[in-house]
Amino acid sequence: MYIITLDGGKTRTSCAVLDSKGNVLSHAIGKAVGTSLLSSPVVESNIRNVVFEALRRSRLNAGDIGIASFTVCDLDTKELKRSIEESIHKMGFGGEVILEPDYVGAYYVATHGSPGVGIIAGTGSIAYGEDGHGKKARAGGWGWFIGDEGSGIWIGARALNAMARAYDGTGKETSLLVMICKELKIKNCMDLMNIAYKEGTADASLASRVAPLVNRAAAEGDTEAVRILQQAGRELALMTLTVSSKLGLDEGKHIVGCVGSVFKSNIVLDTFRNLVRKQTKTVEFRGPFTDYLPLMGPAVMAFKVLEKRSPSETILETISKNLEGISRPSQN
Repeated sequence: MYIITLDGGKTRTSCAVLDSKGNVLSHAIGKAVGTSLLSSPVVESNIRNVVFEALRRSRLNAGDIGIASFTVCDLDTKELKRSIEESIHKMGFGGEVILEPDYVGAYYVATHGSPGVGIIAGTGSIAYGEDGHGKKARAGGWGWFIGDEGSGIWIGARALNAMARAYDGTGKETSLLVMICKELKIKNCMDLMNIAYKEGTADASLASRVAPLVNRAAAEGDTEAVRILQQAGRELALMTLTVSSKLGLDEGKHIVGCVGSVFKSNIVLDTFRNLVRKQTKTVEFRGPFTDYLPLMGPAVMAFKVLEKRSPSETILETISKNLEGISRPSQN
């Protein structure tokens, strides 16, 4: 049996064709498919183009594929999912089609589909879990303007706020003021206004750019930076515990997998783990997966369907090794 996997991201889309042993027959890289930024027809066209390029390179047709497993970012509404699902079926796949949001793929990377919660904290943040009996739950994932607590953008935004308050004298002194000015190449803190707001709207990418400075400042003992990272850990723990409670997992043994670059911070990770462990004694932590392969998510989902159980460690190692270098998130 042949399997096609796809991960549609905000910066690019990755696609690979595998055989039933986890060997990669071909792969292709295509344009972004962030549905919050692109219209549905553009998303569908970009998916179609990369899928057929991967199939062409493998010398297979859509009808030869037994399982098509796709994860796509921003796939949060039933209408969007239905539209893209219909487009995928029109490609001519004769076997099973799996289509899930990208955070579900990250959950499968962390848990391999076992009962538990995947907490994803990169550019954005979301907690997603399953109880193993069909029940699913999520918390977070509202985007940078509404929420995404504990994410890279959230951390960066709070660093910018700490910088501004230190400059005004309404907040505590922090080395972030000098560090951010240096990073952005501005001599006067007020010049930040020209960078932060373009054409009257906030530029979220600025917060992502600033976020890594918080770890550096914390390592040098800056109390404001430490406070921001500890708060990030608390917010991520709250999301995780909420999902565990929704699923009824908080009283029994279950997996909590940490995914995303925010968990590179030991302050975030330790704060998070301590709070979760305090509430759920039987939790099994996995990760952090700070540099994971996005295509692993849809691959694990496909092989779970193929083998009718969680894939073996042997097949997972084979898939991971063969997918290495094909696709990594630019920010996650």
